[in-house]
This record gives sequence, C-alpha cells and structure tokens, in this order.
Amino acid sequence: MASVCGNCGSAIGLFGATAIPEVTVRKYKKLISCPDELCTKCHGSYTDAFNAVIEGENKESLMPERAREKEELVSKIRVVSVHALPLGARYRLIDMVNFQSTLGTGLFSEFGSDISNIFGTEAGMLNSKMDASLKKCKNAMRAMAYELGANAVIGVNFDFSTNSKDATTVAAQGTAVFIENLDEVFLNTES
Repeated sequence: MASVCGNCGSAIGLFGATAIPEVTVRKYKKLISCPDELCTKCHGSYTDAFNAVIEGENKESLMPERAREKEELVSKIRVVSVHALPLGARYRLIDMVNFQSTLGTGLFSEFGSDISNIFGTEAGMLNSKMDASLKKCKNAMRAMAYELGANAVIGVNFDFSTNSKDATTVAAQGTAVFIENLDEVFLNTES
C-alpha cells in the first residue's frame, strides 16, 4: 500500500514519488523552514531555498522577510582561524561546526589545469571552483553557528583533497562560540 506525502499529498510508493530521507529534511530544517515530510515531487523549492542560504544568495522569491533578516544575521557571524581569543574576551564555547563541499572539476577545468601544469602557471578555473567551495563552507558554518546561538566560529581549519573521480573536496571545521564583547575583540571591524 502506498503512503502519501504529508506536504503535497502525492502518492509515495512503487509508481509514485519517493520520500526524501529524514536526514535530509533535518538538514534543511536547520537552515530554513520546511515541512517535516517531503517527497521528490515537492522538495525542489526547499532545496533551492536551502542552497540559497548556503551560497549566501538572496533569492527574493524564495525567502520571506523573516528569512532575509535571518540571512543578514547569519552573514555577520565571524569565521576566523585563531584558536584562542585575546585576553579580556568574554565568551562561552558552544559546539563544533563542520561542513564539506565536494565538486567535480569538470573537463575544462581539468584541461586548463593540465595546461597550467605544463607551463607552470596558475590554474584559474580550478582556483575559482575552490574559492566557491570555501565560500560555501564558510556560509554553511555561519548558518550552523547561528542555529546554535553563536556569533563567531573560531579555530577554523580547511582541508583540501581530491579523489580519483576528478572531484575536489573542501572540508571545514571550527568551534562555535558566543562572544559577549564581540566589538572589543574584533575592534569594530566588518567581517
């Protein structure tokens, strides 16, 4: 007997839609408002909204006013590599946050990288993909820190790796903290 999607009412089963795994729905719920149940027929707009938050894009049609306010707060969370805050910093440690972004390098990036390697020059297309992955990791850690009630992520470390399938992974981790005297610690500078 086929069940029904609690969100859109589509049949879930042998000839209907497929239920989105609970793990994925929980991941969405950490960053955006979405129903507890989603199927392959109704989750597309939630996927777009989730990716918009992760990528730091402001997609007006997907994000109501409250979500835009949240995105603004998330964007102000500091992400730094220092492992210890200066003396006088009043803070409490909250939890570790981490995120990884894996992307295929693509035929043109691979070819460009090979040419760069031959001539000893910089691989521009590959660098832009790595920069995009770094930005995605930072924004995801900001969003996770926000959900934990933090206003900074310290001790951030990035690891880069490639695999045999021509994909590159950027993994980031850090510690979410709440700094009471944030403006003093960061000397009123913008992130």
